[in-house]
Amino acid sequence: METLGLQSQTFGLQSFTFDLPVRRADLDVNGHVNNGTYQSYFEEAREAAFAEAGFFPTRAKNLPSPFGSVFLEYKAELKHPESIRILTSFPEDPQGNWEIRQEMYRSSDGVFAAFAKFSVFSPGQEPRPPELNKEGRFFEHSVPLRWTDISPENHPYLSSLQYYLDDARIKSFIKAGFDLKELNRKGVGPVIYKATLDYFDSLVFPETVSVRTRVEKGEKNRLLFIQDLFRTEGGVEIHVCRGKFYGIFMDLHSKRPFRFSEEEKKRFMTDES
Repeated sequence: METLGLQSQTFGLQSFTFDLPVRRADLDVNGHVNNGTYQSYFEEAREAAFAEAGFFPTRAKNLPSPFGSVFLEYKAELKHPESIRILTSFPEDPQGNWEIRQEMYRSSDGVFAAFAKFSVFSPGQEPRPPELNKEGRFFEHSVPLRWTDISPENHPYLSSLQYYLDDARIKSFIKAGFDLKELNRKGVGPVIYKATLDYFDSLVFPETVSVRTRVEKGEKNRLLFIQDLFRTEGGVEIHVCRGKFYGIFMDLHSKRPFRFSEEEKKRFMTDES
């Protein structure tokens, strides 16, 4: 059952709690909640908090939402059936550059499941598209923008954009020649533990976007997925967003890292890695 209540109003912050269930429809083929779905839970709690506070942030120019960047940290798995509680905090009188912080907890045992930070920037201080590295191996996929991915403000939900990136990451391994069904049978799958997303432009329906995925060495010899999403306007590519996803492949039975052979790594890592 969804509930919302004012948690505290101290130190210039107002905080709200919001409870919602993990739905069976939220599970992916491996029986886990997709990374983009965590983002949709945060969205739902955030919008409810805004409505309760009577506060409606203005969408930044040319961006899909008021937020120029997002930081996500995944700390624990969500399961079905389960319910979660999300704490949303933001300034009482937000001005200039400010941020919304959200914490997600499993209701059954109180475990801290995820943390998110959504940053709002003053005009002219939004993230700028980075210079693109066109060297080395990358995987490219086209994704059609769906009508159901669009908010009432006629812009894609942030969770929709993240679903596109999640989908492209998985398809990159298929393109590299990996049998995902076989990996799944062995209990091997990717685990994302941290992500950053910067937004530079938006999308409108109907459009088809392209996602480029590069895989590099990350922290402690883990994997770093760098993904860029583009739309095309008048024959010119427009950089919509960049996501960096920090992850590792795990043997989900033993809960230990799964190690690819050097030959297998050559099939998906960038040449520079």
